[in-house]
Amino acid sequence: MFNPPAKPYAPTGTTIPIYLPRDGDAPPVQPGENYFFIKVHSAQAAFNGPIWEKVNQLLVTSQVSLNHRLLGADPLKALQRSRAVKRQQAEQLGLSPNLINLVPATMTHVSISIEFLLDKKNRLVDLAGLINSDAFLTAVSLAPGTALVAKTIGSLSQKLIQTFLEPAEQQPILQFNGDFNIPANDLRDGYYVILGTRDPANPLPSPMPTLSVAGGGLLADGKPISQLSYVILDVRVLPARKRDLNDGAVWADKLRQAEESAQRLAADPFARAEERTQLWDECKLLIKEAQLLLAADPNYLSQEAGNIIRDSFERCCKQIFESDSRSIVLEAKGTSSLDLAADKRFLGIDSGEDLTASLRQYAQQVTTARQILKQAEEG
Repeated sequence: MFNPPAKPYAPTGTTIPIYLPRDGDAPPVQPGENYFFIKVHSAQAAFNGPIWEKVNQLLVTSQVSLNHRLLGADPLKALQRSRAVKRQQAEQLGLSPNLINLVPATMTHVSISIEFLLDKKNRLVDLAGLINSDAFLTAVSLAPGTALVAKTIGSLSQKLIQTFLEPAEQQPILQFNGDFNIPANDLRDGYYVILGTRDPANPLPSPMPTLSVAGGGLLADGKPISQLSYVILDVRVLPARKRDLNDGAVWADKLRQAEESAQRLAADPFARAEERTQLWDECKLLIKEAQLLLAADPNYLSQEAGNIIRDSFERCCKQIFESDSRSIVLEAKGTSSLDLAADKRFLGIDSGEDLTASLRQYAQQVTTARQILKQAEEG
């Protein structure tokens, strides 16, 4: 948990992340139970002090490390913005991208850095339009295709900096760092504020005032901050990813194929009992294939993967058999070929589990996830 420390900060540099709850103090991200994504809510550069006198261009970069086997431990770099320096002014940098797309909390820690680099000789000025078009920017994700894009952009961004900036300029003048240890409960839903300055005449405040996020800006004791640079990270925590955010996964196509087939049969009033049994066997195989693929999908936690399979099983079963009133009579007489207990075991579902209760709880998690995503999209 990051809070303002009791001891004073150094007069210049950056603070550690300061946690500001969104709507009351939120519980920490639970490893293996939650999903999260992190974006830049807003960022400001205050061009105060002698360091800016001979500089005309600021390059804002980011580095993100998920410490995940698919991405490795090395941080992934991106070029966020190139901005003309406006001396003795504070300027909003127009940063609001996702740094980390929705991922499950399966890693030990997450590291984020927003850095200010000085382009003293304006070598990147001709590339400013390209940089500001987000050509060197992508969110870090565990989706295989997206992960490859992030690695490629990170490599290109690093090469561009090394090519156009002199070695001394490649060291940031301000580095807004956040290192979140997930098992230690460091990451919560809400805002993380990092303040920075290189101007001794406008030092970091000590003691720290009461900070609050208002709209796209940061307030100190209710007043806008105009003499300091800052970055506000927005962390959103969700209980579920939802099946529809599958990034075109093959397992989702298999489940959709099974459910659409079951739905078509349910609409056929002349379907015979043997047709229903045959289709049920086909659907079970499709669901099983999807289950194996879903278990290997790094975007989904095992608990939600199980719930997605349970939901598809329940949907297909109801479509195929509950639309046939005769199957109810046959099952009551013990002559039905439908053995739900065995079918559940085939998919690793406890035969005694109350699927209705389990799926009702999962539906509530999905509803909460939708609400959080909608709120985040609205600002």
